[in-house]
Amino acid sequence: MIDVSADQGWLVTALRSMQLVQMALQGRWIHDSALLILPHVEHQHLQLFRPPTRGRSKSVAPIQTLPELMDVLGGKRHLLNKMVTPELTDRQADEIWSVIQRLPVIEVSLSIRGWWADASEEEDRPLHSTYIAGIPKDKDYVAVHADQEYVLQVKLNRLQRQHRPDTKAHAPRFPKSKSEGWWLVLGDVDNKELLALKRVGYVQGRNVVQLAFYTPETTGRVIYAVYMMSDCYMGMDQQYSICLDVQEANIEAQINTEIILDGTGSDLERELDEEEEFSLAKG
Repeated sequence: MIDVSADQGWLVTALRSMQLVQMALQGRWIHDSALLILPHVEHQHLQLFRPPTRGRSKSVAPIQTLPELMDVLGGKRHLLNKMVTPELTDRQADEIWSVIQRLPVIEVSLSIRGWWADASEEEDRPLHSTYIAGIPKDKDYVAVHADQEYVLQVKLNRLQRQHRPDTKAHAPRFPKSKSEGWWLVLGDVDNKELLALKRVGYVQGRNVVQLAFYTPETTGRVIYAVYMMSDCYMGMDQQYSICLDVQEANIEAQINTEIILDGTGSDLERELDEEEEFSLAKG
């Protein structure tokens, strides 16, 4: 279903299908708290997970997400004990801590590669990506030519350093073992169109993933969304915006792009095909 949605350019359907996979793997509804995927944690335990307070400070709201919990703990095991000790045993706390330590913490940076009229060779220009809820500023926009193919480069960096990486996801309710993986999606939210999709396996250390896409035929500013969707965990997805200032098409830049893609000396097109990228051409 995800592949069909990508081929048809159905952004919302593809994202909902990915969430359905997450629900099936974890045996939870998408509207459930993501903390419920932790071992021994049930609904009545959610109120235990609160940021620490100092002195007589007023009670703070419970933690809502796994990234928030990981940030609050900051790698400090005793903070977890302090949270759950009233209702969970030390052994249960140990199992929770073990799973938290395995959860993926991945840093994402974005850049765009292609040809520009003012460049003598193919360039890789950084994108000032922000979370989709942010309001972009003029400096966030990167100029691109209309009706031209570019490559979005997604640099992934797993911040945990493990001597013996465990690629298996924590999914005790799923009957078979499942390796951790991701989908990278580039979409036009305003038009609900999926522009590119790439399947990514377990991220170990640093990885670079490429998504090829066409810019719009008309000039003007557009904002695309980049989704990093887990194929096994709920609440671990990431979403960024990329801001493009689409300028008039440039024949020279288009010709250079076609030469790079069609030339026998370039491996880019073959590389993208081998990695089974679903990139939707214009029209």
